[in-house]
Amino acid sequence: MNDTKTIFDLKDCAFIVPSYQRGYKWRKLDVRYLIDDLAEYACEKPYYLQPIVVAEETGKYILVDGQQRLTTFYLIWRYMYTQGIITNKKYDTPPVFSIEYSQRNYSTDYLKKNVAHTDVTPDIRRFKDAERVAEEVREILAGESFQKNFFEKATFLWYKLENSTEGPKMFERLNGKRIPLTDVELCKVLLLSPDVTPSTLRSERVMAWQHMEYVLQDNRFYAFICSEVNNAHDKSRMEILLSLVVKEAGGASDNSKEYIEYPVYLGLKCLVKQQKNVWSRLIHIFHVLEQWYEQPLYYNLIGFLVHGANVPISDIIADAASDNFDSLLHGRIKNWVGDLLQIPNMVYKDNKIHSMLLLYNILCDMYQKREPKSDKLMDRYGFNSKFPFQLYAADRYDKEHVHATNSESLRSGIEWQQWICNILKYTPEEQMNKLKQQYPETVELMRIVAAVMMERKEQEDESDFRERLNRAISDKIGRKEEFKVMFNRVNAYIEEEKTFDTDYVVDEFFDKEQNNIGNLALLNVGINRDRAYAASPFAVKSAILMDRMKEGYFVPKGTERMFTKAFRKCPSELYHWRKTPYGNGEQSDTEAFRNELLYTIERFVK
Repeated sequence: MNDTKTIFDLKDCAFIVPSYQRGYKWRKLDVRYLIDDLAEYACEKPYYLQPIVVAEETGKYILVDGQQRLTTFYLIWRYMYTQGIITNKKYDTPPVFSIEYSQRNYSTDYLKKNVAHTDVTPDIRRFKDAERVAEEVREILAGESFQKNFFEKATFLWYKLENSTEGPKMFERLNGKRIPLTDVELCKVLLLSPDVTPSTLRSERVMAWQHMEYVLQDNRFYAFICSEVNNAHDKSRMEILLSLVVKEAGGASDNSKEYIEYPVYLGLKCLVKQQKNVWSRLIHIFHVLEQWYEQPLYYNLIGFLVHGANVPISDIIADAASDNFDSLLHGRIKNWVGDLLQIPNMVYKDNKIHSMLLLYNILCDMYQKREPKSDKLMDRYGFNSKFPFQLYAADRYDKEHVHATNSESLRSGIEWQQWICNILKYTPEEQMNKLKQQYPETVELMRIVAAVMMERKEQEDESDFRERLNRAISDKIGRKEEFKVMFNRVNAYIEEEKTFDTDYVVDEFFDKEQNNIGNLALLNVGINRDRAYAASPFAVKSAILMDRMKEGYFVPKGTERMFTKAFRKCPSELYHWRKTPYGNGEQSDTEAFRNELLYTIERFVK
């Protein structure tokens, strides 16, 4: 049945957004465009909007199409009413219709009661964005011409389906070509349509779909199977599961060009036409991933393959069908590692070194069981915990030199000051006292520089303020060469290498050991890219890391072992990092750590 209705004609209508519909997706830009268009409309004819398609059921209207526009009108109307800016008394009421969601109760509560629960959902974030736009253009909304267009000229084409069961198919037909839905949204409509899901199973499958979406929104789970972690939370992650179903079936496709922009949907639709039980495969794959996630051994090894060896999760799912899955999993890591003898020779620029450090940090938590000859990985190895791939992926980790390099990395007075503050705060008291006895004038100058502070002037921008602060610090230290002398003197003395007043003596051996895997750690970029930290001596770096761990930063276990020297049975001392053998004949720290890393990886791959 076709008709037209203004927004006020919808009085007493109760709309329900069905489970197969996507949530509220309009961006702030879309809301602003609608408001501006209504404000500028000067014609006496109706301002026609795209259709509202409904199906009546038990006295309410199932909103098959038009959710985005209708919800936006609802939010604008509610804003104008609550702000008391509606000029025509006829319309000066709360919105005369209601919108509720069949599955998303939080969204319903927000629209009905303006209640946002502590668990803010993607829908509510978009609702709030729309209301922010209304606040920004309050003067436009208060205008009499805008309100006349809003309440009297804005006209919806009203289309009422004769049969409510036609809703999913109609939604698919309307949106597949006209509104840019995502692959996932079209797949959901397809899988919950009568062609795939009997009406008796629809509620059960809707709940199962929501459960899968909920689990995938947990970054701990999602990061285990995907290296690209999206923290926005308003993008459906079901695509990874649906893609696995399609790929497992051989990348199904047909000759239709109807949905060429939606490859996953196209593949899924082809499988449905072939009468494949895609729903059961979807559930099966999800349960396999859940089981791997719950078991620390599979979780850690598969997580490494995804993040370190760049193996697609689809390839690992394909291996799961084999009776020799454990052997295939172990073999993938072993083949990636390759020749063990090459590991000690790896240097900073090697392509695999970052992933090799990741593997070491994961395997640091592994323990060996008493059945070394068993074919089952779980009989041979175990893990005490699960590596937090969600933190590794979201915060970004990079390789870091353990031993300080040189002063050239510190490029401004502010960075000089930050480095000095690190030295004064974190250098062990015993070493600081010795430094003060040897170089009292240097320590005094450091304290003077650390105390340089100034307030930002009124209307002074950040760049001007930083330039002024840099000048003030430089005035205390002098030229760059003077800082270089201070830097080398302090670093060399704390590291107890030699006493230099000019620069480090860098020989071929030093340079080789500097970039060797035995002098590299895996570290959070937020810490690693701090130049003052990177240029600090080992003892200072170690103390800063301990502080960062107390603040909640994740430091991988292997990196923690490195900076606490837990890889040595009886370390001679904890304040220095030696790249040359100790005086008592013990291995250098670089060599000892290199051997520890090799042993840790070797005991798994052999």
